[in-house]
Amino acid sequence: MPQRNTSNTYTGPSVREMISSHTLAREVIARHDDACPIFDDDSILDLRRFARDPAQARDILRERGLLDGEGEELGAGANAHGSLSGLILATWGTDRSVLTERELGELRAWFAGGGGRTDGETAAAGAGEA
Repeated sequence: MPQRNTSNTYTGPSVREMISSHTLAREVIARHDDACPIFDDDSILDLRRFARDPAQARDILRERGLLDGEGEELGAGANAHGSLSGLILATWGTDRSVLTERELGELRAWFAGGGGRTDGETAAAGAGEA
């Protein structure tokens, strides 16, 4: 298996396809250790924090500079930066939510079970085992 984050060539389904088929969470989990995962480490950390407490979505968006401007379309701030994780947070709890409750539950279970480790977390765990 190729090392995580060693390629810029994504080979999975399109974002539009994953959102419309409600397979985004499943694909994030399945492809996390791919050479070109769906999310980089910063986005995974944001998603993990959101999964623990969705009420933090707006705070995370503010910290990342992804809040929608006054009068802008829902998710405009995230879209302007090409941030899928930001779009997930911006749309949560609306009728245009990117994730379903079931998908959020899948992510919560994955994170709770130790999934979604960043490269730094993986390296630190490996150093601790040496």
